[in-house]
Amino acid sequence: MTKVIAVVSGKGGVGKTTTVVNVASALRQQGVKTAVVDGNVLTPHVALHLGVMSPPATLNDFLQKKTDLWSTIYHHDSGVDFLLASPSYQEGKAVPSKQLGKLLGHLEGQYDVVLVDCPSGLGEEVSTLLKYADEALIVAQPHLASVMDALKVAEVARKENTLVTGIVLNMCHGSKELSMEAVEEIASLPVIAVVPFDKKMLQALYQQEIAVIAYPRAAAPKRFRELGETLLGQPASL
Repeated sequence: MTKVIAVVSGKGGVGKTTTVVNVASALRQQGVKTAVVDGNVLTPHVALHLGVMSPPATLNDFLQKKTDLWSTIYHHDSGVDFLLASPSYQEGKAVPSKQLGKLLGHLEGQYDVVLVDCPSGLGEEVSTLLKYADEALIVAQPHLASVMDALKVAEVARKENTLVTGIVLNMCHGSKELSMEAVEEIASLPVIAVVPFDKKMLQALYQQEIAVIAYPRAAAPKRFRELGETLLGQPASL
């Protein structure tokens, strides 16, 4: 049975796409058959993280019935399969959110885990993807504004009857920011990963490489590998 995890955030800039790409690769390293769907069709970033400026085929092509689903899959050297979105704004606008949600149904039984890089915010696209997901993973930074945004996303997930796995606190500096305990108290949700700010993540992004592969011993990649283990073993909670 395929587990679909929607990775969401209240606002952009918290490292959501970075989390998706690295956790997917960490899961694959553990022998989990994993796919990533770039659900952010208006401003897609997954391909850029992989160094793919112009994907040869995209999920837009499939949804517009220009090709079959399996022809659109980008097989990465990490072993993860990626369904990339077109960088074209016009093509992104042509994708109805309901079609994007139904796309996930075509992956059922083909993978162990499907991670969906959702758009930031609280829009219709996010609601639709959450409706088709089994769980929601919220990425935030350890600051009050980011945590309050995470609360709103959790409300949207609950409205769609989607289980909320917890919060990933990303780019943590360790001082002059909210503690894990404070975030859990404010959000009434578990913090399942605390990922430190790590220059190796910036270096991997610049090199268009996946950090858990390029810098496996660095601090942040280690946390992403641990997060992958948590997602496999931890039951979700409302």
